[in-house]
Amino acid sequence: IQIRDTFGPTVGLMYPLNNSGLFHENATFQFNVSDASNLHNCSLIINNKINQTNSSILIKAPGVTFFRMENISIGRYNWSINCTDSLGNNGTSPTRSFYVNLMKHFNQSFFNISAFDMRNVSNFVIGTGSCNKINFSTNLDMSQGFDFDRHVNVSFNRMEINSSAIPTFNISATITICGLTLSNPRMLKDGVACPDSVCKKVS
Repeated sequence: IQIRDTFGPTVGLMYPLNNSGLFHENATFQFNVSDASNLHNCSLIINNKINQTNSSILIKAPGVTFFRMENISIGRYNWSINCTDSLGNNGTSPTRSFYVNLMKHFNQSFFNISAFDMRNVSNFVIGTGSCNKINFSTNLDMSQGFDFDRHVNVSFNRMEINSSAIPTFNISATITICGLTLSNPRMLKDGVACPDSVCKKVS
């Protein structure tokens, strides 16, 4: 009895999650692939174009493998994996989206961006340490990608967001500042005293 393999490889995507985000310019794309025959190659497809190809994937049972991509620009991307076996049969994964935000200068442990849908982010927190931070309680759409390093300043006695560059973040937030030496700090907004109707001292 001869059995001929006429089916393409089965490809499953693992990471990044669909519509999730990255806080840096590098990404690891994890997937698993299985086939009745040996694999010839697998390719990483970014925005409908082949980004890179690996011809050394020789598994015949499900396993985890990956591609790595560096220096990715800020923005939105589609990705998928295409694999071909030794008999020329082709298999393609579903397509996922991910979003790249630049945030090297901030504490990324405040918020696990890779686990959230960037189109509707709740309780986003940005800061530099365990104390100095901005907490946005209103849901945010971060799907276009932002350069936080360039447009957000969290430093001693100063919290600044360039809302002209990133208008999505021109919303209400809770600001925490620690280590002040002033006995009665006065809040300023755009360089002038912030009115009580806009700024409220919580504690």
